[in-house]
Amino acid sequence: MKKSLLIGAFLIGAFFVANAQVNSNAVGIRLGGGTILGAEFSYQKGVSEKNRLEIDLGWNGNPDYHVLSAAFGFHWDFNIIEGFNWFVGPAVMVGMWTDIINDASFGIGVGAQGGVEYDFGHLNVPVLVSIDVRPLWNFQNIYGGLGFGSALGVRYIF
Repeated sequence: MKKSLLIGAFLIGAFFVANAQVNSNAVGIRLGGGTILGAEFSYQKGVSEKNRLEIDLGWNGNPDYHVLSAAFGFHWDFNIIEGFNWFVGPAVMVGMWTDIINDASFGIGVGAQGGVEYDFGHLNVPVLVSIDVRPLWNFQNIYGGLGFGSALGVRYIF
């Protein structure tokens, strides 16, 4: 029992102490796969030393359907080693889907986003590279239920 309490206290302390330095602004793209496919234009705005907002505008499609979406996330960033961080936070997504017979539907998803990133800024290279996942529970859309997307992100830091 004491060991569990000690480990829990350490993890809570690490949550509040081991924060990464969040960049003021970063803009770029996310290229993804899973049930949430396609590419997204991505913008990140630092709101504190350990938190940021992310706004992504996405599009994808195939011969059967087309999707236009917007995703919003709030991240907590944590440092692993210099330049290498992990992040996690809540996310929401709204989107418009059209299919081959031009039926359209509107969807809303809520869930989370988390991943790892390497910030080349400490090497005087203004680039942030990330790999993340965004599981979302989708309401009223063609996927229905749980959607799971993973992505590779490349962003310019300014």
